[in-house]
Amino acid sequence: MSTTRLFISYSHKDTSWLEKVMPHLSILDAQGLVSAWADQEIKPGERWKERVDAAIGEAEVAVLLVSVNFLTSEFIMKYELPTLLAIMNGEKKGRLRRLVPLLLRQCRWGSVAELEQLEMRPKVHGNVEALEGLSQHQQDVHLTDFAEQVSKLLFDAPRSEGKVAAAAGGAAVAVIGAKDYATLELRISHSAWNSYRVELCFTWSGSRKEDFVCRYGVCLNMDAFAVIEDAEDYALELRKALFPKPENWAAVSLARERAEAKRVKLRVRICIDRSARELHSLRWEKLTVWGGSDNPLALASVAFARYVLGYGGGSHATLVRRSAEPRALLLGLAVTPADRSSNDESTETLEPVAQVLSEAGICCTVEQHWYAIPDLRELLRKHKEVDYLYVLIRDCPCDPQGALLCNPDSGDCGPTDRVRSAIADALEAMDRLPRLVVVAPKLASADTPLEAKPWSWLAHLAHEIVRRGVLGVVTLQEPLNTATWHMFLARFFEELMAHGLSDEATRAAREKIVSLPEASAPVMVTRLRSARLWYEPHLMDETRRDQTWDLLISRIAEGRCTPIVGPGVDHRVARFRQHIAQDWAERYQYPLAMHEQLSLPQVAQYIAATRGDAYLEAAFSKDLRDFALQRYGHLLKGGERGLPLTKMLSLIAGKVLLAEPDDPHVVLASLPFATYVTANFNNFLAEALRRSEPARVPTELVFSADCSSETDAVIYAPSPEQPLVYHLFGRLDDIESLVLTEDDYFDFLIDFWREHERVPSVVRAALASSSLLFLGFNLNQWDFRVLFRSLLKGAGHQKRRKQLHVAVQVDPDDDQITDPDRAREYLEQYFEGFSESEVSIYWGSSEDFLTELQRQWRERGS
Repeated sequence: MSTTRLFISYSHKDTSWLEKVMPHLSILDAQGLVSAWADQEIKPGERWKERVDAAIGEAEVAVLLVSVNFLTSEFIMKYELPTLLAIMNGEKKGRLRRLVPLLLRQCRWGSVAELEQLEMRPKVHGNVEALEGLSQHQQDVHLTDFAEQVSKLLFDAPRSEGKVAAAAGGAAVAVIGAKDYATLELRISHSAWNSYRVELCFTWSGSRKEDFVCRYGVCLNMDAFAVIEDAEDYALELRKALFPKPENWAAVSLARERAEAKRVKLRVRICIDRSARELHSLRWEKLTVWGGSDNPLALASVAFARYVLGYGGGSHATLVRRSAEPRALLLGLAVTPADRSSNDESTETLEPVAQVLSEAGICCTVEQHWYAIPDLRELLRKHKEVDYLYVLIRDCPCDPQGALLCNPDSGDCGPTDRVRSAIADALEAMDRLPRLVVVAPKLASADTPLEAKPWSWLAHLAHEIVRRGVLGVVTLQEPLNTATWHMFLARFFEELMAHGLSDEATRAAREKIVSLPEASAPVMVTRLRSARLWYEPHLMDETRRDQTWDLLISRIAEGRCTPIVGPGVDHRVARFRQHIAQDWAERYQYPLAMHEQLSLPQVAQYIAATRGDAYLEAAFSKDLRDFALQRYGHLLKGGERGLPLTKMLSLIAGKVLLAEPDDPHVVLASLPFATYVTANFNNFLAEALRRSEPARVPTELVFSADCSSETDAVIYAPSPEQPLVYHLFGRLDDIESLVLTEDDYFDFLIDFWREHERVPSVVRAALASSSLLFLGFNLNQWDFRVLFRSLLKGAGHQKRRKQLHVAVQVDPDDDQITDPDRAREYLEQYFEGFSESEVSIYWGSSEDFLTELQRQWRERGS
């Protein structure tokens, strides 16, 4: 007997449409899977409103049959739909977890805010189309697909704890932070002594119509704030200084009003430019804990965090990784040389914190000694898989209170900055940075707060760690006794494990201690606008998950699948190209737009134009070598550090990457591809093939427009035993072959198809007649999209249109994109335009995808 209820909301004027939809859903009912309910089941004489309430209360999914009749129904719009939304938002009791709208007839559904937030179906080539305008056959196809989507939502999707995060089709899983947030950013940069520029920006994920920007100047006197002791006085003075005019404060109130109207929490971000880094010392969080509910920044409705602009200036940055069994490392750090006689003291202090984390479901490792900063790098290098790092710091330095702290941009660097940099540098020794770091001073006891004043130093350390690439840091900005700190941490990690949003976890934890004077002490610094620490990978169309994997496995087994490997696959040794671009943009004073400073082709074009191609190639080689030696030089012996770059990188890859069974290169080498196409400059993939069991002996070839067409004569027909690795964009051992600048990319694209006969026939055949598996590319980058479109539009595209193509990509980094969730939806719709090519996007990392592919291959393809 079916136990899952499906509630159908419709206008009685659309009964004929209900009769078309119900048979498709009734198939599930007949199989005992779903009990679909519409008010037609109400019998004469029954209390119809009570029956409707009961059906809504039992339903897990509600289908909305949308038309002009639906929009003009007083009962639906004033009672039924608000009730469904109230249950979704946790304001009323019920089991409902998805709202699934289906457009029957064209109408102005987008003007209804509650419907605008939902993903409307059906979609034709990425656009919403009404069923009324489709042929009978098309209607049946879409209704069949719709019923399958509903089934997947009911039985395969995890429950969502978010607000109105509902949609049919696309993603049948919870997407953290999707469609349900409003953000108020306060971007502050230096203007003159004590004078700053403020840009106050409001955005809502559902629509850009209500966004606004305010720009004005303020005066923030650091010395004046340093002498204010009363918390409420501090908050009031900070508010007056930051919002000097009534219209400035009114903008904050307007942002909160608009967020409340959308029934979402307001995310507030304090974004301090590097030119104004002295402002990290101000206690911004006090703005959230005064004035009660009348304060538009009150904790009850605002998730407040400090936001570090930019991609991360360190040698590597943490990717947002999938959720996994969380692991934490807890250690004591002595800024002065470690006193080994204090070992027991460290254990006693850290064990209660480990207990708090363990109760939240985190597996903890506690280091038993105090470590000095020089020892920290070696210690962290030993711990490869750490999600959460807790650092207890003894003898914290104290910056001069109220003084303008040293600014590296002006060359003034003091001893406390050098200590901060040394700690941040040590973190970069880790192969994978933690998702989150907690930095706390050693507290005196459970009842006595620390009397020293290292608070501004800790805030600056937090920003430095995030700037190096860690996703978030929690620290303190004023004294907090141990019991209250543990209370905060318990609630913080409980919330974090539930949904992964560090700013919302901080809000809930601060609210737990809001009645205490120290409620504003904890500080959250984040690198991502969404403050998301993990995600759930999934296919764009999760309703066809099994069919997609079955088809992909069969294509691989038949030898009709070709992987195209991008730079994201080997970033651990070869470095993110975004990081090289960012470093170069700063070093060589790149003069164009900020967003272009993360694009290596554009920055490289500037360097080539101003300094010459030879200088560019030498700089690229040197930076790759320096990066590899910084992170992995300790693994090299004797003259290995002086080997040619290609050999040195291969040696490191063999010791770091290829020794891991789940490394992407190792997984790729374990699958029976005959042809591999790579956009990378190194030979990691070829090395992985040689190391596989049984060993596979690859042939490597580099594309060149100058390559003779006679190349075909010397290339054997590739096979899984003797595969071909074809380098699209050059190889490091031929530095002049590298495709680095914009001009290089344009020349490549022109030559690749104009001189297509120069491409070996076996490569042309693989690209034209097999499924293309894109790995390690950023779908929002122009180079991938030009390459993708060229492959679909070039020679052999008629064959290629009938293949399955899977593009792999983590959700776009949301510190680079104004609205990451709308960007994700745009990309999904963009690739739906290639419907005849069956493009499927996997939202997750290359590692996640290949791990799943290997599992599917072993289960289905072996």
